[in-house]
Amino acid sequence: MIVHRVKKTIIDLCHALVSMHTLLWVLVAFLVVDAIALVWLVSREFVYGSLSSINLSCFSHLVILAGVLVALLTLVWNILKQYSEGLLKESQEFFEKSFDVLNVLDENQRPRNDRIRWLTSARLLKVAEQIGAKIKLKSHKLLYEDIKDFWRSKFYDLLDPDGNGFPENYFAENPGDFDCWSSRVRAPLSLSSIAVLYRFCIWPEGRRDPIHDEPKFSEEEIDRMCKFGPKGLGQILRKHRDLQRDEP
Repeated sequence: MIVHRVKKTIIDLCHALVSMHTLLWVLVAFLVVDAIALVWLVSREFVYGSLSSINLSCFSHLVILAGVLVALLTLVWNILKQYSEGLLKESQEFFEKSFDVLNVLDENQRPRNDRIRWLTSARLLKVAEQIGAKIKLKSHKLLYEDIKDFWRSKFYDLLDPDGNGFPENYFAENPGDFDCWSSRVRAPLSLSSIAVLYRFCIWPEGRRDPIHDEPKFSEEEIDRMCKFGPKGLGQILRKHRDLQRDEP
C-alpha cells in the first residue's frame, strides 16, 4: 500500500511539473554533464600526472552523482512505463466494454436499437480514445493503434455486416423524432451516439495500412499451392494470373 502511494505520488508530481519525455531528457542531460565533467577530470590526470586532493574529491562526488542519476533515471522510466502500460490496458478494457454494451442482438441479429445502450456504448468508446490519447511511449502508442484497428473491425462487422446498414426506421420511427418525441413512440437513437460509433468504424485518413507493402504471390508459391494445397486458392490465383497476362 505504501509503495503504491509513493508511486502514485511520483507519477502525479511528474505530470504536474513536466511531461514524461521532458523529465527523462532532463535526467539524461544531467548525466551527460556529469560524464563530461568526469572525462575532463580524468584528462587532467593525464596532463598533470596526478589528481590533486580537491580534484579527487570532485571526482568521487561526480561518480556518486552519476550513480544516483542512473538510479533515478531507471526509477522514473520504470514508473512511467508502468503508467503507460496501465493506460494501454485501460483503453483496451473500455473498448471491450463499449462493444459488449452494443453487442446485444435483436431477433434480426442486429444490435438492439435502444437509445440508452447506444449512448452508453458511444460514451465508453470516447473514454477509451481519451485514455489512449494520453499514452506517450512510442511502442505503446503503436500497440494502441493496433488495438484500435481491431475494435474498429469488430464494430464495423456489428454495425454494417452486409454493407447495406440498417433500415431507416431502425434509428427512429420518424425523422422528426430525432428532435422531439413523445412517450407513445419508441425513443430514437441519439444522433451524437450514432455519429461517434459510425465515425469510429471509418478507416482514419492518413493511417497507413500495415499490409500495404505486402508482396504478391510469386509463381513459385502459386505452383506449390496447386500441387500441395491449398489447391482451391492456388487454382483461382493461377486463373487470375492468366487473365492478367491476357490483358492488352
